[in-house]
Amino acid sequence: MARVVLLVDEMFEDSEFQVPYDRVRRAGHEASIVGLAAGKQLAGRRSRPTS
Repeated sequence: MARVVLLVDEMFEDSEFQVPYDRVRRAGHEASIVGLAAGKQLAGRRSRPTS
C-alpha cells in the first residue's frame, strides 16, 4: 500500500479531484489531501468540501 498526496487549492474542479481520489482509495492506497495553507477548509467549484 502506498501513501498518495493530493494537492488542492481554491476553486479546484470537483471531478478533477474526486475521480483520482476515488481511484487511489479503490486501489487500496492511503490518500491524503493537502492544501497550500494549514487549517484552511477548501471547497471545489461545485462547493463540495474536501474531507
